[in-house]
Amino acid sequence: MEPVSLWAAVEFTACNGSTEALLTAAARAGLHLYGVTALPGGFCGHCAARQYLRLAALARRYRVQIGRASCRERV
Repeated sequence: MEPVSLWAAVEFTACNGSTEALLTAAARAGLHLYGVTALPGGFCGHCAARQYLRLAALARRYRVQIGRASCRERV
């Protein structure tokens, strides 16, 4: 069993703004994003629900729109 499956997860999309900088900042902040896939103008991925608010704060800093929409809806 993977450790990722032991906590509640949030599926999100990130678009516009500086999405590459957001990924770098999230890694530096210790946020564990997984299942990250590229989308036109951004990416979608998963993170632990308890880390979502920190990710959203970073997204605002880099002017990235982040939402809890399903990645399958955006493709």
